[in-house]
Amino acid sequence: MNFKKWPRTDVGTVLLHWAVVGAIVVLALSGLRYISDDGDVAMVREIDAYLPANSVWLIHIGAGYVLTLIMVAYALYISKARLGDRIKLNAARIQGLFGTAKARWSVINIMMIWSFFIAAIGACITGWLAYYGMAGSVLWLHQQCAWAILSFPVLHVLAQLRLGGVPHLIRVVRPKQAEAAAEEIDLANVVADLLAERRAAQRITLPTSSQSR
Repeated sequence: MNFKKWPRTDVGTVLLHWAVVGAIVVLALSGLRYISDDGDVAMVREIDAYLPANSVWLIHIGAGYVLTLIMVAYALYISKARLGDRIKLNAARIQGLFGTAKARWSVINIMMIWSFFIAAIGACITGWLAYYGMAGSVLWLHQQCAWAILSFPVLHVLAQLRLGGVPHLIRVVRPKQAEAAAEEIDLANVVADLLAERRAAQRITLPTSSQSR
């Protein structure tokens, strides 16, 4: 396939994706600094020189705020741009797990996105609880949420590759001008309008029939 014909995605999605990547990197580095200070993890000691050393708490909290704001911005963006179908998870879509490989990976990808949202919310809540002095299971849960957040980019990339290969994945660096999504058709309203038209037609034809008799 010609590179110029490879798929593209809207610029808003591209910007929000890379903003999430930046926030996750900062959160990971500052979080690993806490592990290196409080624990005995050999892997962390190997990268100790690359971890932030000053104002670690402020960096970690600031990145947490940024990630939260990005999530809110993403929710508003897909709502305003009418792109909700991208992450809609209903019974009909879940049936795709038993369909073609592309449909299955599409559902898996959406489920991972919702898992990421839940993990990020959990990390924010447990982080604040830890800040106000709660420890033990709260810190453990915060760490599990953090690992889930860190695993999401890797799994997300793999899902995108399964959905459409490199051309599908490369969309995140090939922005295009945002296009308004077509207005969704409400089948219930369509049926109601058709029934109303039929009743109106019957009211017109009935008097005519009675007069002819």
